[in-house]
Amino acid sequence: TRLKNQARMGEPLMEDLIESYQAAMHAGTDFPATIAYEGKAGLVFIGPPAVLQAEQQLDSAGQATAASEIREAIRDLSRRPDPDLTGAVQHSMAALECVAREVSGDGKATLGDILKKTPGLVPQPLDQALEKVWGYASEMARHVREGRTPNFEEVELLVSQAASASTYLSKKSRKTRA
Repeated sequence: TRLKNQARMGEPLMEDLIESYQAAMHAGTDFPATIAYEGKAGLVFIGPPAVLQAEQQLDSAGQATAASEIREAIRDLSRRPDPDLTGAVQHSMAALECVAREVSGDGKATLGDILKKTPGLVPQPLDQALEKVWGYASEMARHVREGRTPNFEEVELLVSQAASASTYLSKKSRKTRA
């Protein structure tokens, strides 16, 4: 009902925005790096292409839990007036860890352990970059300390990196199973 009311009031629907964004991506058309719109409910953040692609890839690969974590990260960034920045970091890293566990076959290891134990999972030196992202997430959002909070731009960057890595691992896993 709320969506129908939004449409009548002239607000864009989330699904319409995502479809337009995806169509522009496939057509190679220039589109903003991040989509957000101001609606009756406040600013709604949709995300950069990597985040949308990750959600779509994970859903199509049957990785519903990881896709759900990406959606939660987007919701956390969209909260107004105060986005849940640590929540966005936690959810995006949970998505990446979930995919990495599935791809590596180690359902209990942390992402950091998987990256160390599975050489070639991600090409060098990108594996080291992901280890640094994991460390940043641990320090700034997973094991928080009083007075240390990431800013929106840092979180948006981290969510995009986690989403891109999730997409990469999901696609890599699909190819090796095929």
